Amino acid sequence: MFFYIKKPSFLDFSKKEYDNEQVKRFTVTQRAGVSNTKLIIYDDDSVYLKNGSQFFKLSESTMNKKNYVAKLEDEKLTVEENIDKKYFIHKL
Repeated sequence: MFFYIKKPSFLDFSKKEYDNEQVKRFTVTQRAGVSNTKLIIYDDDSVYLKNGSQFFKLSESTMNKKNYVAKLEDEKLTVEENIDKKYFIHKL
């Protein structure tokens, strides 16, 4: 599953690696095939991003432009998934 998350300016991931610069993206770490980051969807359709022990509330919005995840294999381009939603992180 692929999804976009717009990171707000108040949220800064991995400060120690970037010497207090504003971080544009964060890395999802994996150990033995298990990730520390999960997208959690509850029964009431509320969506949260869990990164380690932190929870971030997300609001869903549709995208105005068309975005696709594609795979290039043997000089053939195959569309794997259409990305039609984006998520915004709310400050709790």
